[in-house]
Amino acid sequence: MKNGDHIIWSTIANKVAMTLPQSETVPFLKLCWLNGTIGHCANYLQALALTKTPDALNVLRDCFSQIWNTDGLLADAVFCNRIAFDAIWCIVQMMELGENPQSLRSAYENLKVHPSERTREYAKKLLAEWFEPFFPTK
Repeated sequence: MKNGDHIIWSTIANKVAMTLPQSETVPFLKLCWLNGTIGHCANYLQALALTKTPDALNVLRDCFSQIWNTDGLLADAVFCNRIAFDAIWCIVQMMELGENPQSLRSAYENLKVHPSERTREYAKKLLAEWFEPFFPTK
């Protein structure tokens, strides 16, 4: 992490997860997450899930807990609430790794009525397949 910044690291996060050994990738992505700003970390969350390490789901659970407890999560936004966007992507990644949907149902219910219209749309579009199985997502 001597070179670059969060713009570069988040841009290459998925490529790092797909090409480098997990022993290098996971510590790098955890460090990116810890040094990043919630609301600008969705790429790190996606990359962590791509590693498919046995630890990935637990790391994402910890990330989600931090995101969910961040001030501004349920605030309105002109375009999209970026903190909520990180929460949505974290949920997507956890679901893809096998998380029990019931453990996140309350979060989904809050996100689908978010004050920001675009955030609501993202929540419904990206999460419906796990929380509303009969809702057409495509």
